[in-house]
Amino acid sequence: MTVLYLLVEESFRELASRQIIAADCLSKGLQVVIAQQWWFSDRMADLPPGIVLFKGNNRTQGTLMQAAKNHGHLITSIEEEAFGVTFEAELATMFSPNAMDVVDMVFAQGTKHRDFLAKRFAAINDRVVVTGNPRTDVISLSGGAAFKEKAENLRREIGDFVLVNTNSGAINPYDIDTYSHFMRCKSVGVLSSSDPADMSRFESLLAWEHLNLREICRFLRIFAKQHPQVPVILRPHPAENVGRWEKACDPLSNVTVVNDTNHIAWMLAARVMLHTGCTTGLEGALLGTPVIGICPGENDWHDGFISNLVSHVYRTGAEVSDVVGDHLSPGKPDLARLSSEALERLQPSLYVQSSQRSSARIAEVFGELATRLVAARSTSDLDHLAVTRSWLDGRRYDKAFVSLDDFQRLWASVEKSLNFRQAVSVKEIAPAVFFMKIA
Repeated sequence: MTVLYLLVEESFRELASRQIIAADCLSKGLQVVIAQQWWFSDRMADLPPGIVLFKGNNRTQGTLMQAAKNHGHLITSIEEEAFGVTFEAELATMFSPNAMDVVDMVFAQGTKHRDFLAKRFAAINDRVVVTGNPRTDVISLSGGAAFKEKAENLRREIGDFVLVNTNSGAINPYDIDTYSHFMRCKSVGVLSSSDPADMSRFESLLAWEHLNLREICRFLRIFAKQHPQVPVILRPHPAENVGRWEKACDPLSNVTVVNDTNHIAWMLAARVMLHTGCTTGLEGALLGTPVIGICPGENDWHDGFISNLVSHVYRTGAEVSDVVGDHLSPGKPDLARLSSEALERLQPSLYVQSSQRSSARIAEVFGELATRLVAARSTSDLDHLAVTRSWLDGRRYDKAFVSLDDFQRLWASVEKSLNFRQAVSVKEIAPAVFFMKIA
């Protein structure tokens, strides 16, 4: 029996979608391991050869792909960093030649991503399939207990509130300063300090984030003065330094900074959501929450994010304060939610169809690939793998760790939402590593 390895870097962002893929693949007779990627990197030589889904395609991922290929695994990938991105200059940093040289199948989010890959890597044309992104499946199933219950609790506790999701990880990174962010980008091959085009793009990104940050802060100050009774929840991007936001917002009595990665529940509960090109703007719109994008000044990055295609876009924090105030005022019309026309315009950038989940399309490909794979060992070996060390600490722990109880609670919600009736055995075989098979 073929085993499928679904690798995770950031559990809050990727775990639910991996569980939905797992459900479709378990139904096809595959066994599934959902694992933090560092465990797989350490143990791939000891694992039965299977199909591996990588969450990215940068140089570091490409090196790991080649090693996995050398150990007999089939290599597939989806680009999680590209969710919501159409800016070709940015996409070019995400797909490294060393990854494209070894991948057996790439799951593209839409025809724009497929055409970009065809132009840049002509040799892999027959190894790209448009599937959408299963993170949209999580959104379509967001009425599940794991999200709906928390959203209802938030509404009861807070009342009508404005949600602000920030996206300033380059100028307000979690670790020290922008130079640290720059060095991380270099280390994974996202940019080269010797390439003028790379440096120009990085500098334009910093300028874009500074413009966004300025107008977010203006909105917060103006709105707090005009509507001090309305709660504002500010959720910094997980790549940001939360402490700096807490200090900046401390004088504003109606603004609360939360460091909670359950972003879907917060978006479901909000009366209106603000963003600056963040992928949460896309997710919020798909959830049916009224979404406002702030796009100050002139910068190519504004047009590079799908979220601005499905949002009400304004230039300044002052404008947004007036719009949000009207939206919350009795007797004033609410902001429009995502229309069917806007959803149709979205399709080339992000394929979303109610008739079939993205996870189901991906599972079909895995079923076909499974017929090509001759396992060297039985997947039952997974039952006997020993946990010899923690593998997770520091930033990796913050991003990837999930307990068995939390994993099973989320899985129960997925089972209920999908009406999945087969009994599944879930075994924790290492920290944030879960082996799933039909019981």
